[in-house]
Amino acid sequence: MRYLLVVLLVFAFFLPSFAEEWHYVVKWMGIKVARMNVKIEEQSSSVQMKANLRTVGLFSLTRRINDSMESTWDKEKRELKYFKEVLNERSYHYSEEVIFKEGKAYKGNNITPIPPNTYDPLALFYSLRYISPEKKEWQYNLYVHGKVRAISLIVLKEERLKIYNDYFQTIKVVPRTNFKELEGAARKVKKLELWLAGEKRVPVLMEMKSSFGRITFLLENRKQFVQDSKQ
Repeated sequence: MRYLLVVLLVFAFFLPSFAEEWHYVVKWMGIKVARMNVKIEEQSSSVQMKANLRTVGLFSLTRRINDSMESTWDKEKRELKYFKEVLNERSYHYSEEVIFKEGKAYKGNNITPIPPNTYDPLALFYSLRYISPEKKEWQYNLYVHGKVRAISLIVLKEERLKIYNDYFQTIKVVPRTNFKELEGAARKVKKLELWLAGEKRVPVLMEMKSSFGRITFLLENRKQFVQDSKQ
């Protein structure tokens, strides 16, 4: 039995695991105010994701935000397994930890039925890689803050995007949902646009129009998606 355990541990160590990290600089009205990092690790049957959003510089003192999320998604069954969210935004604080099993979300003593095709925000971020321009509207159920809400991703067009001196072949996508039903700063969003690049449809740019101004999320490690400027 002892040797069997060793063999299993060694086998688990060599199972294929693929990690990605995406780093974004966040600007408000052109001023750098925060950073967002997303880490995705694919295993044989599941995807584990983590993300955090933190203000930087003077804004970390005057308008401090420190948000984090964790998610585990069964990519074979396309079902949620685990989700954790912690929001710390000035005087606003929110946290939840959820276990998903057999079509239900277990959050403490609360049990919420979960319909098929339900994602949390991180699982939805991962699912962007399945989007193709041939289909103009993609519909999902989004689990967030203890509730399930309908959300659609509308593919507007394929677009050649210029960021500084680099060009990217992208798909422009606009999410449609009732942002006012969300929690924290997200409820102040009026419109969100995403430009997805590469086979994995990674957002190289996200632009958010909110009640407190325009916010952009710019992917820093985007050079792998650069296209020839002459194309």
